[in-house]
Amino acid sequence: MQRQIDAIELLADRARSSATGADRVRYRFDYPRLTADLERVRDGINNYLSPSRAQPADLVELSVDYRADALHSSNSDEHE
Repeated sequence: MQRQIDAIELLADRARSSATGADRVRYRFDYPRLTADLERVRDGINNYLSPSRAQPADLVELSVDYRADALHSSNSDEHE
């Protein structure tokens, strides 16, 4: 998609440079508006691909064994 936007910008630049500056035309193509819109689309794609919010950190593996020796746990309670 980004390459296609680059190609559209290149074509628009060529068309802008080859456009005649006839003042008597009723309508002209608004190249600056096209360029601004293409930049908005490009920014939206970049924000989607690389969001500004922090990514979730890698989680530490949890201990799944919560059983402890009764003798060991009573000794640790005394030391606290």
